Amino acid sequence: MNYNIYVFNGKVKFLSVAGGLGEGKDEFLTYYNPDGTIASFKNRSYPPHADKLSSLLPKMIKTAEYLAKDFPMCRVDLFDFKGKIILSELTFTPGGGLIPFDPIEADMILGEQLDISDLVF
Repeated sequence: MNYNIYVFNGKVKFLSVAGGLGEGKDEFLTYYNPDGTIASFKNRSYPPHADKLSSLLPKMIKTAEYLAKDFPMCRVDLFDFKGKIILSELTFTPGGGLIPFDPIEADMILGEQLDISDLVF
């Protein structure tokens, strides 16, 4: 499974776990809070599927925060591969900023997590 960890100003605010995306079968995408509970929003394009999260999740969160510490917002994509954390990619505009959240209000709530006041002149 692919762990997409969303880091805003150095802190993980939420994560998603995806499976089967692009394969056309058994696709799912589930959002979680950093404590591992299911988030109150979802992606309208993919059904959620609650799964047992990796025992490495606390370590993945620390890794994501370290890798993204210098960016206002960054999605850190990691895998648990046979008990080892593997980096997939760093993403700065997930979904091109067009992820269809449900409820739609989640888009604003999540966007408010980003603080760019240090970047405004």
